[in-house]
Amino acid sequence: MRASNPSRRYIWVLVALLLVAIAGFWLIWRLLWAPPAPSPTATPPATPTVAATEPPAAATATPGPTATPTPAAETPVTEAAVLPSFTAGMYVGYDQQRLAGNDFTYSQGSHLFIPWRQIEDQTRGSRNWSLLDGALNNLAPGKKAIVRVVLRCEDGVDACAPSWTLASQYHPVQVAPSDRCPTPDDERRQRMNYLDPGVKQGLVDMIKALGDRYRDSNRIAAVEIGVGFAGEPVPWPGTATVCDKDAQEKAYMDAGYTDALWEAYHKDIVAAYADAFRGKQALTTLINAAFAEGRRADLVRYAVSRGVGLVVTSLTSDYRSNRGSDAGVCFWGLSTQPDFSNASPNADAAYITHWAPLPVNAGVVPIGFEFNNRSDKTGRVPPLPTEIFTWWAMFNALDKRADYVLPFNDRSADQGGEVGNVRWKAPWEFFNRYVGRSSASTPDAWIAFRGPWRGADEQPVLLWCPDVYDYSWYLTSELETLPYDTRKAQDAVNAIDAATAVYDVGPDRSDWRGAFARKTTDDWPAFNLDLNDDVAARLGRSVDVAVTYFDHPGGGEWKLWYDSLGGKKLAGTVKLTGTNTWQEKVFSLSDARLANGLPKARKDSRAVGFDLQLDRADGIDDIFQMVVVRPGPSPTPPPSTTPTLTPTGTATAAPGSVAPFRIQQGVGGYQGALDTTLSSYAAEQRLSFAADPLLFAERDNIRSTLIRFDLGALPPDSRVQNASLVLKRADTRP
Repeated sequence: MRASNPSRRYIWVLVALLLVAIAGFWLIWRLLWAPPAPSPTATPPATPTVAATEPPAAATATPGPTATPTPAAETPVTEAAVLPSFTAGMYVGYDQQRLAGNDFTYSQGSHLFIPWRQIEDQTRGSRNWSLLDGALNNLAPGKKAIVRVVLRCEDGVDACAPSWTLASQYHPVQVAPSDRCPTPDDERRQRMNYLDPGVKQGLVDMIKALGDRYRDSNRIAAVEIGVGFAGEPVPWPGTATVCDKDAQEKAYMDAGYTDALWEAYHKDIVAAYADAFRGKQALTTLINAAFAEGRRADLVRYAVSRGVGLVVTSLTSDYRSNRGSDAGVCFWGLSTQPDFSNASPNADAAYITHWAPLPVNAGVVPIGFEFNNRSDKTGRVPPLPTEIFTWWAMFNALDKRADYVLPFNDRSADQGGEVGNVRWKAPWEFFNRYVGRSSASTPDAWIAFRGPWRGADEQPVLLWCPDVYDYSWYLTSELETLPYDTRKAQDAVNAIDAATAVYDVGPDRSDWRGAFARKTTDDWPAFNLDLNDDVAARLGRSVDVAVTYFDHPGGGEWKLWYDSLGGKKLAGTVKLTGTNTWQEKVFSLSDARLANGLPKARKDSRAVGFDLQLDRADGIDDIFQMVVVRPGPSPTPPPSTTPTLTPTGTATAAPGSVAPFRIQQGVGGYQGALDTTLSSYAAEQRLSFAADPLLFAERDNIRSTLIRFDLGALPPDSRVQNASLVLKRADTRP
């Protein structure tokens, strides 16, 4: 740049900015005329710069324990998966009294359990919103609430149903006394009759009033639709902890309750909420009660058609048994068929397994889990510590594509009790990194190897259709690509699972990584891994692969192979040193293609090919726990005669000389670039793309891009002779 009159500098800077904007719009339109289809998700992480340099031919492991998975250091802000108003993440469950969600930086807020009686009690239509208003007003800045209005619950007398619903004209259900639950003078207890027309209309009227009052509230993240006892989708208590559970069930059945009537009632309440909130708030409905489970698919189809999400209350670290089997065929396996959807003929059977509808509908409607403080159900000795329980339950939730989880906060610490699952910071920070994200926005991909718990010393125990697959996030093993919809196919997968799954690995039983893992075997000597194609395209050529393995005393070595630009290539070899600890090895790849170029091990695998392979390399079995694929470092670009963005944010030039001034966001300390995307798609008009590292442009101005650079670092008295904007194409579409 040549020195010039200072008064002219600002005019030339403005002209340069205009030229940069015009060039940017033209280049983006030319390069991205066919970008990915519009999606309601947003804020994908930055795509690394691509370069091809040879990786090391071999690597050896350096012992050193690691306690948590190691994705990229920067943790992005979570985003809405399905609605702009919905903040995905962890909310403290049943938190209406303490609002402990205010105290945890990794919590998005609180889950509020509001009894209908607290809104409307003695007189139908006379409502008091003070309890809900007070809880919402007491949320800390930036915190939100997930609200569930509960219709029935127990406290001697029903503490949730309005008193007016028990009047004789509303035909309350009469529950006989039981030996476990005596009443004075053997009096019958009256319970609300959901199906009575007057009760039902009163509920619909309350729902409409709820929507009128809160549909535009910015303190509410979502509203859960509670239709039965304690908000769950069954008329009577679902657990034996309520003393007259059996008596209540008999009373409702004697009153004429059937699966068909209950399904119709549930749909009517879903419709009332959908009409009341008109798409202004995320809605979810609980779906995992045993009553009417054979009609769950119809309810799922209806809820999704109304934009209402799905919630399951039994998040655990291990679905070691599931409902739904016939002649040895596990029904949930039907949901793994290619192109399976809610409309598939097998959906009715598949959805008897209560979690099966969740991954199918993820990204379409909100998906949620309730997570209680009960210990792991595997019956281990010693019992599974709570933090391990939380880690693996969190992996399970992400594997099923949850948008939120409600961990319990049962007892306050000042009362001598444990705070609950919510107290474990590390797993919830990891959860918040991924929750609510799609393949277009996830910062990286991972797989946590596991098999369903099979008992002490790995001896097989009776399992009822367990979830045999690993917990994965856009990185899946070949095992998950094998057919699992017939007896023969399920037997084959189960055999591989039984041979490779290991538990409680290592001497440190408090280490969550050892709770579940997988080992290579003679019949399964390598683990083939498939990275989601969209994620692979975004990551580009520079990729880090972090492998967590057990450095057992048996010795030997294992290798990592990958699909490179030149075909199958060795990333490195790890020699075991016998430390009897968990270790992590990071392989840095700079010529990764990851386009399914590695062959599959089984002919019946539904995958085209694979991207990574963990190979035991010798006859000694190796144990693996986790693999993370993340963006690698951006190498220094080669010299070029074309002006490019380089790591310097300032330029120093002698008076009258010409010197380049090159800037790139985040390089050399420069932070002066701002950009955003404008979209005319209805689903994206309320989205903010200001923090999105990718820019989109589409013909006919459906999507447009704005870019701004702060040129305040230009040397004084400079004159801009020319300006160039260099863009990198982020997709691989023609």
